[in-house]
Amino acid sequence: MTYASGPPELTEVFDLPTSNGNEQPNLSEWDQRKVDALKGTNGDPVMIHDALYGLLLDEASKVLKSNRPIRQQRSLIKAIAYAVGFKFSNGDVNELYDSLDASVAAYEPDVEPDGEFLALSQSWLLHELILIGLNLLVGMPGAGKSRFMVALVRAFLTEQPDFIGRSLLPGGDRNVLIIGTDQDRQQWGSLLAEQDLAKVLDRKTISHQEQVLYKLHPRIHLKTSGGGFRLDPDGMRFIRDWNKAHHGGITIIDSLSAVLPPGIKEGDENAGRLMRQVEVVRQGNCCIVTHHSNKQSAMAGELGVYSGSGSGTIDRAVSRFIGLGYETHRDHGVEKLHEDSPRRILTSQKRGAGNQRLVLENGNNNTWDLIGTAAEVREMQREDEEGSVEQRFKGWKKAVWDATTDDWLSTTQVFNRLEPSRAKASNAKQQVRRTLRDLITDHNVLQSQDSEEFQGEMLWRRMPSLP
Repeated sequence: MTYASGPPELTEVFDLPTSNGNEQPNLSEWDQRKVDALKGTNGDPVMIHDALYGLLLDEASKVLKSNRPIRQQRSLIKAIAYAVGFKFSNGDVNELYDSLDASVAAYEPDVEPDGEFLALSQSWLLHELILIGLNLLVGMPGAGKSRFMVALVRAFLTEQPDFIGRSLLPGGDRNVLIIGTDQDRQQWGSLLAEQDLAKVLDRKTISHQEQVLYKLHPRIHLKTSGGGFRLDPDGMRFIRDWNKAHHGGITIIDSLSAVLPPGIKEGDENAGRLMRQVEVVRQGNCCIVTHHSNKQSAMAGELGVYSGSGSGTIDRAVSRFIGLGYETHRDHGVEKLHEDSPRRILTSQKRGAGNQRLVLENGNNNTWDLIGTAAEVREMQREDEEGSVEQRFKGWKKAVWDATTDDWLSTTQVFNRLEPSRAKASNAKQQVRRTLRDLITDHNVLQSQDSEEFQGEMLWRRMPSLP
């Protein structure tokens, strides 16, 4: 970094108009700021340098806070440097820009020796599952990652006290940023409307194609695949500014592969560095990034740390790893994914709490019910020992089968028909939900259908062909 032509005199730097002694030069607002900056320097080259550099920093900081693309910001900083007499190379510009940008992005300044500092205690968005931190949600395409996130957002904004059996942070006065670049407006409109997070205002048929006009929830900011969003410097700055303006909000990036900037692939270590940048720009808010699982882990039904596709640096960069996968079943002695089942296995690992493994069921209108922890489900299955062929069912299967009829009954109605001794069990409702599905998937003796009511329960009846 040098002066354009050595330490300048006042009139040389600013190209000020000269006067004949009787008239004052007519200065522009910009020239006047430069004159004011040099007052009191008395021709001292060090003081002139510091004054001009201070003016450059002030003007560059204003540029940095503008909404201009970062490439334009860098170009403007270089122009300002020339205007105050500095000959900046592109490297000088980048160094100054990065220094100023880092000071804007930093939300945890250094702590001096013997100094005091305030820090947030570890807290959970969803108890022992999703941290107020950087979370990675991994699963196969179609496993329900986006549906799970939308249901979570609805519960958060409507201040449900719990979700899938875990306490949920209230968020009625908070905001949510959904960077949903894995799907377009058509798909997001349908997903959000299903959860009453977007309302259908009008439907029109144009050129033989129906178009739907939606009104988005007032506390949601939505980006879709058609917006071209990427985790480039401009994208990172947008996320940082949004989080600074919406303390306590949630940022959802769905999915990582859809926002990778040009030149960065999932298998590169740079993908992990990118996630560490996301950790900074979340500005202390909760952030959930969805990611596709690798094929081997997905087919094995084991979605733990390092089961995401691409570089392991992605998994290492996050605070909490969450897997959402299909349950498995044995088919002719071979363990296979049960992709036709509405059940999902949710795992949560890494920092903050012990490993969690839950069995969920994704039902009508994107409801998510907790069947139980994996240990509880194993215990329920142990309790449910089958009898002889003549006896057909035993244990909970017999109790639930006896409670069903040839008419459609809701899950609660089936539960209410249980024998009192069964209904008193502490896990009776979980057993009923589990057993109803098992009677379909394992024995094909029941039918089910969605309720016509919003968020209604599933309906069940015996197969008409059965005696």
